[in-house]
Amino acid sequence: MFSKAQEEFIVLEPKDGILKIAVIARSSGRLHVLDIFFIPVLDQPPDAVSRLLRQFLRDRGVRTKKVILVMPRSSLIIRYLTLPSERPHEIREMLALGLHQYIPYEAHEVSFDFQVAESREDGFSKVILFCVLESVVSEQMAICEQAGLDVADVLCSTEASWKCVEDKEQGQGDVRLFVDMDARSTDIIAFSRHQIKFTRAIGTGARSRTEDMLSYKFVEQLLGEIKFSMDTFSKEFPTVVISEVILAGSEEYTQEIALALQNQLSAKVTPLDLKRLPMVWSRGSPMSAEFKEKGISFLSLVGAAQLSGETEMLSFLPGHRRVELSRKEAEKEMFFGGGMLLVASLSIALYFGVNLFWTGHRLKAVERKVSEIEAETRVAEEALEKLEIIGTNVRNKSIMLDMLRELHQRTPSGVKLTQLLLEEGDAVKIRGLAVKNHIVSEYLTKLEESELFNKVEFVFSQRKQVDRQEVFDFQITALLARRGI
Repeated sequence: MFSKAQEEFIVLEPKDGILKIAVIARSSGRLHVLDIFFIPVLDQPPDAVSRLLRQFLRDRGVRTKKVILVMPRSSLIIRYLTLPSERPHEIREMLALGLHQYIPYEAHEVSFDFQVAESREDGFSKVILFCVLESVVSEQMAICEQAGLDVADVLCSTEASWKCVEDKEQGQGDVRLFVDMDARSTDIIAFSRHQIKFTRAIGTGARSRTEDMLSYKFVEQLLGEIKFSMDTFSKEFPTVVISEVILAGSEEYTQEIALALQNQLSAKVTPLDLKRLPMVWSRGSPMSAEFKEKGISFLSLVGAAQLSGETEMLSFLPGHRRVELSRKEAEKEMFFGGGMLLVASLSIALYFGVNLFWTGHRLKAVERKVSEIEAETRVAEEALEKLEIIGTNVRNKSIMLDMLRELHQRTPSGVKLTQLLLEEGDAVKIRGLAVKNHIVSEYLTKLEESELFNKVEFVFSQRKQVDRQEVFDFQITALLARRGI
């Protein structure tokens, strides 16, 4: 039995043609999993998915309408950047200004958030940029809303899965690699005690295996992907060593895979102990027979439930939806305050007046929060004005903002930048994609004409396929002109 004060909500992740769903109750600070199941929706149109979702929830007796939507790793665009600030609000402003340089979309087309993977002594930060197309978020939100649900937040499966293995006793310099095997894909996450430091997704999952899960081909493929991830991480963080690889998946095979990989990696390999998850399971085993049979991971659902009670997490809830939810909270405040005042007025007029004052005070505080959220949605439009506010005392920060402004003006149509690095000695490395090779030459000329850059040099340009389209991957280097910044 749960207390009347319990809060119930749904966690839903649309991934690989299924909807993974957990029904959660939060009571007395603890999370209880009331139900966990999945719905096959492969190739179903959105309206049909909504009908299936509504029917399944009704058939299983789910009454709550609140839902936490989890965006899978496959729907995210992730970039690794180095930016000249340690302050979160400044990093957010830099990203908002230069977002179109890092991804092949305009700022208004995506929802984005970020995490700081490392803060350096020189004032720079290594940042992981997480983006998701707003059209993708809106489609999934519409499916939920047509099923009669209210979307309270949109979280990231990468952070949610990491939450399941977060170890508050982990040493500050201790880095581990988490391998979460799902049905058709696997998420690989390198993390320290408080931070995600690296993540990638691979197309090898539990359904990729043959009947013999420990077949040579499968183990070799998984081993190769883990080694590649560890090597890539080492290049980004050359002084850090991964101490442990944690495998998650069906209990039936993770133990055996861990033994098969143990002598193949420099780090120790251990299967995740599901008993360590801070949940109370109301329906027996945390992994139902259905999940085991299909090789489906439920960890992102559990982690998202944990994240939903925190104040700082990655969120892709569109700005207009944030404002709408905040206004609803303001209305609740007003209703509650008004009701209390009515009761008080029947007893003593003075008490009524005092409560009226404090209710107005609370509403003003809520209105201020709404104004702050509305301001966040205008970051891109106000970015040029904020350039002068970000701080002119730090030379590196001023240089990076000048570069972003200059590149924004000189980058031609048909070019999307994928990497911008400011290295020692004022060396600049620019990498990007162009739809035609001659546009790269035009871009080189435009940069040579800039007063901000010297010794602009072409490094390479090579054909590659991106989303079934042929583009040219190029790199240009330059030196910053010293202008007494």
